[in-house]
Amino acid sequence: MEIRKATLSDLDSIVANRMEFIHSIHEDEFIIPENFAQDTYEYLKQHLVDDTISAWIAIEHDVIVSIVIVCFYDLLPLISNLNGKTGYVLNVYTLPNHRRKGLATKVLTKIINESQERGVGKLYLNATEEGMPVYKKLGFRLINNEMVYQVNNT
Repeated sequence: MEIRKATLSDLDSIVANRMEFIHSIHEDEFIIPENFAQDTYEYLKQHLVDDTISAWIAIEHDVIVSIVIVCFYDLLPLISNLNGKTGYVLNVYTLPNHRRKGLATKVLTKIINESQERGVGKLYLNATEEGMPVYKKLGFRLINNEMVYQVNNT
């Protein structure tokens, strides 16, 4: 098992893994738009190059078995995050037959360490029930006052 930071050569595998992740989380709730995989590929390609995202992967026999992606961005300084550097963690996913082996913890720890090195003040994520114990163990706290407004669907 190899755990490493993803590179551009991993893009096809990351997109395939993300599509599996989305299907596993949302099942039949909605239809995935036709261009979603290609749009994801292009986004990842651009932002891996400009270093505004990072992905850490666990690979076994050339297959991504666990992954985490973080998008880095800047906010207006906050009392709780003076430099405004923020990360949003996405796509924490481990293939079903590789779960309960600590892989999600290992790749998340890599993201946390990288975020600390970058001076990021806060990491956010949207937790599933299954992932909640892993996140809590690593120090994430549940917040309940965040809201979202859907501006458009594009």
